[in-house]
Amino acid sequence: PNKTAVKNAKYVFKNGTIEAADENNVIYWEENKSMKIYAYYPYDTTDNAGEETAHLFTIETNQSTPKDYYGSDFLRAESEGIAKTSSPVR
Repeated sequence: PNKTAVKNAKYVFKNGTIEAADENNVIYWEENKSMKIYAYYPYDTTDNAGEETAHLFTIETNQSTPKDYYGSDFLRAESEGIAKTSSPVR
């Protein structure tokens, strides 16, 4: 069965790079193992945040103001077979 090694780790864009928000969010690879990574924006702390198959997200029906328009942004990406490396994951 699949095992979730890390769930909902928070990473931030800081000084031109993406890094863990704090020490509690650093992801460490198991030796000689590859991982499947799911990433999403914006960060969320709801119960299903970061789930493999479903991530509940609500958009504003009226996006006529910048707050509601940008508040409806949602990005999701996934990549599998990611091996331990010093290069960025793309």
